[in-house]
Amino acid sequence: MNHHIWIVCYGNLRSNGTLHATHLLRNFSKHEMIGTLVLPEVQENTNIKTQPFKIVSYLDMPKAAKVAVKNKNTRHIVLAWTPRETIRPVTNALTGILGCQYFVHLEDNECQITADQLGITVDKLHEISEEGLLLLDNQPLSHPKRMAQFLAGAAGVTKLVDRLEEFIPGGLPHVTFWPATDEAVFYPQKPDLALRDKLGIPSDAKVLSIMVARMPRILARFVHFIFP
Repeated sequence: MNHHIWIVCYGNLRSNGTLHATHLLRNFSKHEMIGTLVLPEVQENTNIKTQPFKIVSYLDMPKAAKVAVKNKNTRHIVLAWTPRETIRPVTNALTGILGCQYFVHLEDNECQITADQLGITVDKLHEISEEGLLLLDNQPLSHPKRMAQFLAGAAGVTKLVDRLEEFIPGGLPHVTFWPATDEAVFYPQKPDLALRDKLGIPSDAKVLSIMVARMPRILARFVHFIFP
């Protein structure tokens, strides 16, 4: 029995989440698993042939899934890379074609991110009416109510850090794993003492490097979330 892993992402190949997913699929391919990365769109300069997995757009996903499902010797597994609104309907459509269950990956405090993007508190976010939350439709943000329903319908959850367990419905199987990475670029190295001295960093200080891209306000909350 072959295994076909489908990962549905919210960003392009350069986004943080998609980078993690691509390296994960590369590792799956080493174990002779078939992989497909489902993205909002596939840019013209994307060299698909160099990847050990397939890349399809949301628009082309139904066609690819209908072809894949014809192989009766394949077990399909779908991983929604976060429960955001751009991903949720695509995942539901994909599993409907493949006739399989889905898993959800958590990498952030989704409600906090949505609240920050709307300029409100998390408590206020949960008070907004369903009509008021319509602005989240087709946005790369999580809908507080639909996210909970989406997680409840999953076969299981993967998460980036243990603290995210508080968002997982009770009784749902879950596992924590670190982001997959390119070992040719990221690997254990000796500390650069000269650079540390140049930057004026004390020898006993710990350095935390986080790329927050478009959400600088989240940095302080993120650090507190990981290190309470």
